[in-house]
Amino acid sequence: MGADDVGNLKRSKGDLETRVTSSSSTPFSRAVLPAQKSDYMIQEIEDRQFDRIIEKATVPVLIEFWQPGCGHCQALLQELELIQAEVGDRLVIYKMNVQENYLIPGELEIHSLPTLALYVDGKFEKFIGGVGKKHALLNQLADWISPTS
Repeated sequence: MGADDVGNLKRSKGDLETRVTSSSSTPFSRAVLPAQKSDYMIQEIEDRQFDRIIEKATVPVLIEFWQPGCGHCQALLQELELIQAEVGDRLVIYKMNVQENYLIPGELEIHSLPTLALYVDGKFEKFIGGVGKKHALLNQLADWISPTS
């Protein structure tokens, strides 16, 4: 299959659709793959609202520090959406774009992305290992999000 044989990639309504076309631009094959996303969107948090949100939280808060164009950050975000769907209101997850917000990442001395920071009872608890699958991240969070905690 040559360069003329590959059509475009496009996203529509949560599905990733790959259309392969012949050199005459006539579709001859189509594969539709379901997107692996949850219905939960992780909310943005900014420097100016950070302290207020962390201090008022009644459940643990997990922050993903990320930046646009970071593939690992996007992969982790998808796992965090799955976690949020599973744990419900036992944990709140936010994301902070380090290109737009630099005060909090600077205070925490964040040097690599993605980085996860856990806050419990309004205080920094620990960093959680970067890119991981849902089950591995849930294991690291288990002490703070168990149903009896």
